[in-house]
Amino acid sequence: MAPKRSTAIDLLIDPSRFRATRVMLGLYGAASQGAGFSGVTFDVDVGSTAGANNPTFNSLAVAQTCFINHAADLGPVGTGVFDVHVALTETTTAANSGFDFGLLLEGKAEPATSRPEWARAKPG
Repeated sequence: MAPKRSTAIDLLIDPSRFRATRVMLGLYGAASQGAGFSGVTFDVDVGSTAGANNPTFNSLAVAQTCFINHAADLGPVGTGVFDVHVALTETTTAANSGFDFGLLLEGKAEPATSRPEWARAKPG
């Protein structure tokens, strides 16, 4: 059986501390080590929504495409404190092999629904 290694991070988010209306997850800097990549499963759970995003990649090229400069909208921010769970499970077939990437969690504010005063002014 191929060795598996899992890594996870859990973040507790208090929406009263920022003005965002949506939660965004950014992925960047995918890199592999060694020649033993067999597969990777990426799991993102938001609040009580398990499996909000949980793809499995059995191809290194496809995994790298997803994990290089990719953004995912995780949904609207509610009014209560919620958690974001991000986990990566790697399967390798050789020693000293692995898959790395960076992630960024960001709050995104929705644009204003009304136009600013200067946009309503009529010339003349």
